[in-house]
Amino acid sequence: MSQTSKKMFGCIKYSKRRIQPMQLFKAEKRRTISVYEKTDENAKLVIWLKTENEGNDVMRQLKMKDSVLDVGEKNEKTLSFYLNSESKEEDVDLQMIRLFNYLSDLFNNKTITVWIRPFRIATSHFLFSNLQFESCLFFKILGDESEILSNKDASQLLDMLKPTVGVTLKCRVEKGFNQRNIFNLKRIIVTNAEWVSFDDLLNMDCERAFFKKHSFTEEDIKKDHYIYSIEEIDCQNGLDFERKSDGMIGTVIHQSDWIDFFVWHDIQF
Repeated sequence: MSQTSKKMFGCIKYSKRRIQPMQLFKAEKRRTISVYEKTDENAKLVIWLKTENEGNDVMRQLKMKDSVLDVGEKNEKTLSFYLNSESKEEDVDLQMIRLFNYLSDLFNNKTITVWIRPFRIATSHFLFSNLQFESCLFFKILGDESEILSNKDASQLLDMLKPTVGVTLKCRVEKGFNQRNIFNLKRIIVTNAEWVSFDDLLNMDCERAFFKKHSFTEEDIKKDHYIYSIEEIDCQNGLDFERKSDGMIGTVIHQSDWIDFFVWHDIQF
């Protein structure tokens, strides 16, 4: 419908349909752009970028700007864009840029989330430099046991996307990995967290953090934490008062630039 006229394009663009951040997935063979509504976990539209030798189950074709997309027989919400089987990664990225920029304009949504394999990061500078997005909520780096995320690639992706909410690292990392600036984000998941130190735990500013394969013990988590330390406070010069309803005693003490307030559940202590 967006192709029928500029007026129709504008009607879709400025409709009150609430769209989640657009999702980009770039793995070994899978390259997709997905569009979700805020009230639905199921994608309303998924575009697969494939090569010609991956098979074709076309029911009909749909034109989106300068690109022709195939509509699958099994699911009309899944569209496929076929490239020549000898296409290079730059060719695939170029088409991904064109399709994403069109959809982001159509749905009036400039926010993204990114799923990517570690080995794809080094060659994705062209892709992320030309996507017309304004912010990235989070990215996930997903790798198998044979893939190792380097400091350089992680730093490059952080610089390109600048996530505002969180980062997920579900992959192995190189020895000496040192991307501690992710601890300033609200939510982080690290499944190979041996590089995370005790000082990192004390200094991080996360709302939620999940670590797996870390080197911490229960005693590490307790160590040096303020709730496990003991501080003696002299209440001799405090002001005592009694609650009439149950006789409970409270004490207020003014010390330099702060006030301490205590409630004595056992007055004989």
